[in-house]
Amino acid sequence: MLREHIETTDGRGRPPIPGSPGRSRIAVLFRFYAKVIDRNQQRSNEQIEQALKDDDDEQS
Repeated sequence: MLREHIETTDGRGRPPIPGSPGRSRIAVLFRFYAKVIDRNQQRSNEQIEQALKDDDDEQS
């Protein structure tokens, strides 16, 4: 049971982060969070554009 646990984790109880061999955890996490930040930035930009359009419509 312990051997199976160690083989499926990194030995510290955490499952391995998927990726190709040699890819560091930092690189994988950085890539993940970069996508999250990009998605949030796109959503924020869309909300700002909509707010500006609504403001222009109210002033017209």
